[in-house]
Amino acid sequence: MQKNKNTKRTNGDNFFSRIFHSPEFGVLIPLLVIMLITTLINPRQFLTITNFSTMLKIIPFLAIVALAETFPLMTGNVDISVGRVMGFAGMVFPYCMMVLGLNGWISFIIALLSGGLIGLFNGFLIVKLKLPDFIATIGTLYMAGGARFLLTKGYPLSPLPFGFGKFGDLTPLGLSWPFLIAVILFVVVGFTIKKTVFGRQLLATGDNRAVAALSGINVPRMRMTAYTICGFLVAIAGILFTIDLDNGVPQNGDGWEFKAIASCAVGGVSLRGGKGSALGVAIGVLIINVLDNSLIMVGVPAALQKSLTGIVLAGAVMLDIIKQRRKIRA
Repeated sequence: MQKNKNTKRTNGDNFFSRIFHSPEFGVLIPLLVIMLITTLINPRQFLTITNFSTMLKIIPFLAIVALAETFPLMTGNVDISVGRVMGFAGMVFPYCMMVLGLNGWISFIIALLSGGLIGLFNGFLIVKLKLPDFIATIGTLYMAGGARFLLTKGYPLSPLPFGFGKFGDLTPLGLSWPFLIAVILFVVVGFTIKKTVFGRQLLATGDNRAVAALSGINVPRMRMTAYTICGFLVAIAGILFTIDLDNGVPQNGDGWEFKAIASCAVGGVSLRGGKGSALGVAIGVLIINVLDNSLIMVGVPAALQKSLTGIVLAGAVMLDIIKQRRKIRA
């Protein structure tokens, strides 16, 4: 009997020990600190249903873009174009319906493919043509950004046909469809990274490409696949954002790439590759959004808000570099 009690106690200790020593727990602490400080300074406005509802309204879209950015980052690359590609796919969707007169589902597929093809194009430039990832995706950023305006000469497309606007207003289980879809995507990606051969190969590719190649992993294919998946996911975010607004706006996606990278870095995704989790990215997205919201609540000037967000990103990158150096020394 005593042995069973000791066994249960040991299992419980191991469970809590795994939680406390997990990377996600370390990411969760800054989120709780930010929320606590803001609550102490401005509880009447911060701790309200309206405030949290507003945050939850925008979080799903940025979360999906950040989740997309995770794939190139895990292989040791970066994609600077995710925000504009999101906006481009979000414009292709209503353009196909309202200008070309196509069916809603066909338009959805075309918009989805547009994001995937851009991701594949990024992978081709970086993996096959050996262009630096930063330079290649900066070029794609400008191309996709300009293409958004070329489609409609800068004019928005609204309202969406086929009842898509009403779909965006639905709240199953008290939550929006974009929020539920984002949760499903995070669960699928989280399972893929942690529990599948593909996920382990993806992380191995970013951790050490030479070793990964020697172990039989097709490193070029993994890197190109990461960029293609990234393109598909940001296209989903763009389409959902357009449906939620009931309006295709060319400016959608501007600046989102940096918030996505910041969310990944803060969420424990290594910018050098080989490390990352869907749960960490989710917490990172929450931190960035709660931080933005908290700075407004405590009355920080708008010009200073971006500076403080940049400091948080720089701190996350510095912490990642320190961890990598310790890993090399060990």
